[in-house]
Amino acid sequence: RGIVERAQKRGTIISDPNPDQPVHAIKRVHMITFQDTVRQTGLMVDPVIVGMQRKLPGAMIQFNFLPPMGQPDHLARLLDEACRSGEPVGVVLTKAPAHAQRMVAESGVAAVAHGYPQSGITHLPWITTDYEEAGRLAGRSCVESGAARLALVLPNRPILEGDYRLMSGAQAVMAQAGYNADAATIRCHAVEGDDAYQWMRAYAKSGKGKTVFVLHPSFLSSLPDGALEKVLPPRTRSELIVIDEYKRCRLSLKRTVQRIHTPVSESDVGERIAAMLADQAGGTKLNGHGEILPVELTAM
Repeated sequence: RGIVERAQKRGTIISDPNPDQPVHAIKRVHMITFQDTVRQTGLMVDPVIVGMQRKLPGAMIQFNFLPPMGQPDHLARLLDEACRSGEPVGVVLTKAPAHAQRMVAESGVAAVAHGYPQSGITHLPWITTDYEEAGRLAGRSCVESGAARLALVLPNRPILEGDYRLMSGAQAVMAQAGYNADAATIRCHAVEGDDAYQWMRAYAKSGKGKTVFVLHPSFLSSLPDGALEKVLPPRTRSELIVIDEYKRCRLSLKRTVQRIHTPVSESDVGERIAAMLADQAGGTKLNGHGEILPVELTAM
């Protein structure tokens, strides 16, 4: 669309200034995304950016792809440059680990975490999908369908706060219904290849009754069309729930697949993020302010 500029050593910049609207105090927003997260969960896409631009007309939005999560020096340099730039900037962290959230919170720049704050991070504003309720929805689906077990299958990356809440929500509902503690399990697998599906088939076969598999959508998008039906556990042994926050996933299967998603649009999420950045730039303290987006369970 002519709005993307890739600049060496600067990142990917998206800018669509509207000269008819007043220029806001924030001149640049750094969307900080870790390479591990990009490969496995994807980026916030156009609707989020459009929503942010509505609230921050004229602001330049720049994606910064940082090295693996254990290397904080790149983030430290970026924050130092932002603080010394002399212009108001904002930072948005996408599903970031604790050390990154802590560094941004302590830097003093206007910032928002797109995801739950990690343990011990108390001053960083945040917005996230309600993963705990998502877990409860998955747990209820398991109970109501009469399935024997539930398995949460995640990409092979560090476990984040939202993952823990997803699991605890499912466990709470299942425990209340009389399931044993080992009836819910969590596994992490590489998205590439079919290791996850081999484990799913073996796990479904190993127990009595059905298993409800709660999948991250990256596992489904990593396979070519037509291949998914062949590698999934048989319908007689499994049911599928996809945690697909913004209904991006498209499937063509001969079985019912349920989706947990938020009815809030991505553009609205972008506007909410931008509003939090603008409030901070205007002097409003948002220490620990959080917004939790509701979720629904529907058929795909």
